[in-house]
Amino acid sequence: MTEDGRSAERDVRAANAAFYTALSGLDLGAMDAVWLADEGAVCVHPGREALHGWEAIRASWQGIFGATRWIHVEPTDVGVVVVGDAAVVSCAENITAQADEGVGLASAHATNVFRRVEGSWRLLVHHASPVPGEALSPAAGAPQ
Repeated sequence: MTEDGRSAERDVRAANAAFYTALSGLDLGAMDAVWLADEGAVCVHPGREALHGWEAIRASWQGIFGATRWIHVEPTDVGVVVVGDAAVVSCAENITAQADEGVGLASAHATNVFRRVEGSWRLLVHHASPVPGEALSPAAGAPQ
């Protein structure tokens, strides 16, 4: 891999980490900074319908953040593929969350697609699917 390739992969890993930091911090402003505010953006929360366009995606994060007391999502088994100005990240999501109904644990697998825009990697697609048999008392309002 060339130095440029290592640099791009490192930058994509940082952008992916920023997404999970925004999620774990219930920080809508940080989520705004991570996503590409584009009508072509797509988000699929675990077990939910696909959301299209940044406005619908942002509203979903606002709802999740409002219904969640705290959440920690730890990405593991992170793989990154960079092709030009696009990158795909595949990872496991290890989720612990607390909502009004209590604490929940869940696992999901996510695919995050980033696009480089003016030198910055921005999230264009987030698709997370629950891992069957792994969820234990998922908290309401938390990604499941």
